[in-house]
Amino acid sequence: AAHPSGSAGKLLAYAGSFVGSYAFYLGLGGVAALHADRVQAWVRGHPAVVFGALVATGASAEGWYLHSVHGGSSPGAASDVFQPVMVPWCVAIITALFALGLAWSAQRGGGLGSRAVAISSDRSFGVFLVHPMVLWALPLGPLAWLSTPVSTLCSPAVAIAVTGVRSLLALRVR
Repeated sequence: AAHPSGSAGKLLAYAGSFVGSYAFYLGLGGVAALHADRVQAWVRGHPAVVFGALVATGASAEGWYLHSVHGGSSPGAASDVFQPVMVPWCVAIITALFALGLAWSAQRGGGLGSRAVAISSDRSFGVFLVHPMVLWALPLGPLAWLSTPVSTLCSPAVAIAVTGVRSLLALRVR
């Protein structure tokens, strides 16, 4: 099979982290935002459809994976995010998570669960930003003895701790 050359060939190596690869999802999110009231009303009014789509597309994605692996594809290629079966699955999981968020926001109270979700929501972007740096730093220097699985398991805890400390420092400065 022919492979792209030039700029396209260079970008292909980074397809999973290149924003252009996700243009459909960015466009879908933009359209949903423009029609947020209608989207929310539809999702709230059709929970069975949302759940059914989640189950059906999840089963399809899993079925495609098993079919591909048994047909000779590597597990990595069979589970690639750019497999066509992943588009409906991703739309379904995004919609289901949105429905879960809508349900939570409609019923939340002032309890410990609501407080934990509020704090986690405030910190989540910081964890997202810090996490790659932690993954890069954990196997360096005195921590080089950590195996990849151990450092992978430790990295979320370290990212959360770093973000928490940063948040506390920001509160003290105010």
